[in-house]
Amino acid sequence: MSGKIIHATTAVILSLITIEINELIIPFITLIVIMLLDYIAGTVKAWQKSVLNSSIGIKGIIKKVFNIFLVIIGIILDILMLYIFPEMQIKMLFSLMITFYIIINEIISILENINELGIKIPKFVEILISRLKNKIDDDDMKG
Repeated sequence: MSGKIIHATTAVILSLITIEINELIIPFITLIVIMLLDYIAGTVKAWQKSVLNSSIGIKGIIKKVFNIFLVIIGIILDILMLYIFPEMQIKMLFSLMITFYIIINEIISILENINELGIKIPKFVEILISRLKNKIDDDDMKG
């Protein structure tokens, strides 16, 4: 009997996560594309500087996988919040915050890699990214 309960519970949880992911699909796809671009930019930078190292590349992939785990944790937190506080009617709060946080960090990394490749970044983009990075760093220090 307990095996059927575990199976049913797992099915319900996976169904809820699927529903949540459907609403998060555009930001999530954006995150995956940005992660891929960051990996490519980092690899090109390492190759150009003759410091290409497979173990560093694997560490980068592992970091990105765990960032996706953070998004999944955000989805689970969102689902729990809907059940704990149904009157709030807030959907995707944690998953979107985590996803956008990671996207901003990935964009910062891409731009830093591009800059190190000697490609000029427009000044307004540098200012915007600098402000975003300072905001993220400030929030990290407070949190």
